[in-house]
Order: sequence, then C-alpha cells, then structure tokens
Amino acid sequence: MWHLHFSTASFNFIFNCGIALAQGTSHAVPTRGSMMVHQGASIVTLDYSTPSPSSSNWIGIFAATGGGPINGQKVTNPLAWAWATEDWGNLTFSTADLAAGYSYKAFLLGGENQFEQLANPVEFLLSGSGGDVHFFVNSTNLRNGRVGQDYRANIGGLLSNLPDHTYKFAKTSCTNCDWVKISNTGEISGRPLNSGRTQIIIEASNNSGTNSSIIVSIEVVDDGVQLVDTLNVVTLNLWKGGSNVDNFHEKQVRFLNSISADIVGLQECGDTQAATMIAQALGWYSLQYEDVGAVSKYPIISVEPSNPRNLQMRIALDGDDQQVILWNTHSTAYPYGPYEPCFNGTGTDAIHMAEESSGRVGQVKELITAMATNLKDADNIPVLLTGDFNAPSHLDWIPEASKLHCNISSFSWPTSKLLSQEGLIDSYREEHPDPVAFPGVTWSPIFLNNPKYADKPEPLDRIDFIYYRGKKLSTDLSNAIIDGSPKPEDPDPHRENEWTSDHKAVWTSFKFAS
Repeated sequence: MWHLHFSTASFNFIFNCGIALAQGTSHAVPTRGSMMVHQGASIVTLDYSTPSPSSSNWIGIFAATGGGPINGQKVTNPLAWAWATEDWGNLTFSTADLAAGYSYKAFLLGGENQFEQLANPVEFLLSGSGGDVHFFVNSTNLRNGRVGQDYRANIGGLLSNLPDHTYKFAKTSCTNCDWVKISNTGEISGRPLNSGRTQIIIEASNNSGTNSSIIVSIEVVDDGVQLVDTLNVVTLNLWKGGSNVDNFHEKQVRFLNSISADIVGLQECGDTQAATMIAQALGWYSLQYEDVGAVSKYPIISVEPSNPRNLQMRIALDGDDQQVILWNTHSTAYPYGPYEPCFNGTGTDAIHMAEESSGRVGQVKELITAMATNLKDADNIPVLLTGDFNAPSHLDWIPEASKLHCNISSFSWPTSKLLSQEGLIDSYREEHPDPVAFPGVTWSPIFLNNPKYADKPEPLDRIDFIYYRGKKLSTDLSNAIIDGSPKPEDPDPHRENEWTSDHKAVWTSFKFAS
C-alpha cells in the first residue's frame, strides 16, 4: 500500500490505494454521472453528480494528456484530489500548484478499485498570469524526418502564459521548409522533399496582440539512410518532481531542450506528474508510474509491467528498423553505504551490511532477472539502463581514489558489480576511465553538509548511471551536468535555483551503428 497527501484550497485529505501498473480484473462501470467546471481567479470549482454515491468516490485533477486512469486502472498520482461522497455537490481546488498555460482533466472516480470513471471527465485550460504569451525556449530540435515520409511533431506545449485558446501559429521565415505546414494547435506536419536541415521561425500570437517566436530545426535524411545516428540519453532524479524549486516545470523543460535530449529516464517524479507534463510541453511521448518515469522524443511502442521501482519501454526510433529498449530504476536510499566510513568511521564490512540491509542488492538482482530476455537480444535491439542507484561504483572506489572516499582503498560495490557482470557498460566511466581526474560526482550539488551528522561534509559520489548493452551502440560523449550554479539547501535559498534537482544529471551521447 502507498500513502498520499494532497492539499486543496479548502481541504487536507489522506488517500490510500493499491498500486495498479498492469491491466487488472475488469469491473462493471457504475452508471454515469456528470461533471461541470467553473474557473475563477486561482481556483477551479467542479460540480458533480452521480447516481452511485459512495464514501470512497473522489475527484482527481490530472494532466490532460497521459495522466488520468485508463480502463479503470491507475496510471499516475493525481495533481490534486478530494473526496466527492455525495450524490451531487461541488468541490473547489486551488490552482496555485498547477503550471499555468496547460490543459488539465478532472475525473470523478470510484467503484471497486476507486479508479472507475463515474462520469465523463472535464477538461480545462489554466490561463497564464496575464503577461505576454511566450515560448519558454528560444529554439528546439525536433525528431528526425525522412524524405518522402509523413512527418508530425508538435510545439504547442512550449508556448507559456496562455490566456485562452485563441492563439495561432504561422511560419515567418524558413530554410528547406516548403513541405512544412503548421496548425493552430502547434502541430507541424508534411512530407519532406529534400534531405538536410529544415529550419523554421514560427510565430505564435493571440487575439490580444501579443506574440512570440521560436526557431525549430528538423534533420531530414534521404530514403534508405538510417534515421538516427546519434542518440542522446539522460538520467535525472527530479527531487520530488522538482517541487522544491519555484517554476520547476519550465526550468525542467528548458534544461532538457537545451541539451538536445532524446530519451530521459526520470526518478523521484513525486506527485507532480512530471514525466507527463514534460512530454506534453516538448510534444514527446511519456510513461510514468509512482516514482519512476521516462520521456522520449521518439514513439514508445510498448511497455512491460514491472514494479514501482522499475519501468521498461520499447522505443521506435525508426519503426521496426531501429529500436531501443529502455529500463529505468530507482533504488532505495537508506542506509547509505558511504556514510559508514565517512560519518561512522567504520570499514568495508559495515558498508556491505548497509548495502544488503538497504535492499539495493536484492533490487538490482530482481532488475537483472526482469531484464534477462532483453539483455540476451541486446545485439539486435540495444538495451539502455538509466537510474539513481543510491550506491557508488566499484569502478570509482579504487586505491588511487581513496582520498575521495574517506580513505577506503577499494570497495567492490555489489550493485554496479552485478550489472557489470551482465555485460552492461557504464557509459560515463567508459568515456572517462580515470575516477581521480573525472570523479563524475552526481550527489550532491546542493546538500553540502549533513545536519544529522554534526554538519560534516556530505560525501560526494557518483550514484546516477547510464548503462548500455548491445553492439549497435557505442559511447561518444558522457558527462555529469547541471544548469547554472545552484545555491545549497540551507534552509531554502535553493527555491530560486535554475537547477531543480538535488542530483546532477548524467548525459550520454551514443553513436548508433547501422
């Protein structure tokens, strides 16, 4: 069982329900009720009615795309919720914690598993703050296209501060773009005529007369040429979905756009539906469970049921001709192994005990078992593994680097060792084999001292990884990266940081062999 807490304008509620990641037993849908939405300044009021009142009925607000329940099964946590136990009534929610300029859906839910739809959902656009409409990135690189093949992408989600639905898009200038059409929802479509880079300057405007422009680039390849030669993969712990930092959603999108990410494994998605919202902004594809999520510039064509710590998806870079498998994971955090020598003055035996008692070793063994079929076929369809493993690597804790690790001369961290034994390659350490010259620290850029241990310096280590297996992939570049110069967490000046996490991200650019 998991335990959620949400706040609304007038309520504080506790809600318990079971995890539902896979298709479950179907239940009869209760007779339909109705819903209606009314928006005010900083609030939204939802009228509801149902012929099947129950003490377990509730209303949840989700991202309009990819957030709400499917076939009576939970997909993600609601962004806000409240009990709706009467046969009719209304509930008022604060919109203070919802990103402006985006669409949301409200669902009346209940039934045997509390995720059956009791009425058709209602959708609403949360208006902007009243300032000028603007794209919150200056330029963006869309997924690749091919000469003679239909192409579709969408930039509408990158437009921020929308006051209503009256905006429109238009090409103002472009190169190699005779084939491009742009709709009033920001959809780019057409059939490329020539290979090379298509570049378009697109202007968005609305009835109030405000406008904003963005430079859009699309790499077009000839027929018969591999669609994707370079694949940029990222792993990022979002730190409670990013909610510890102001305006986190736009900052997350700006960051991922700026590094030309193609596939991103996300951990600690929290209650913000972060994967869904990021994908909606970028016009990408997404999957999110309780804690882990992923977004992809290229279509997600299948997913395999896993558990709350792991997800698996198959991504079609180019239909059946070019695909990858992504696994993403988040291991438990405590007890944290490096604290033993650095805070407690203990040795390697204590580290071993911490790793076993934390559950991380068992979690990685379970993950490897789940990955077995994909790993066997990795030379055909390459396998990527992203994650926050909450444990360092045996490749880093070597005698030459002992001064970086509280004078432990070496330690064979079991989680990284297990993955290495399965033929999974640590992309960062492959690119930077010297852990002294390139420690690649990801934990932590903002937690510099630990108040639970007399404010001793926090051990700095590399605990976020991008692994891969398969002869078609090779590491070209890899770095631990961050945006800006974040202020430390002491106690909360970090709220203004451009960087929304307490980890660094890891970015690896792979070459994809034909």
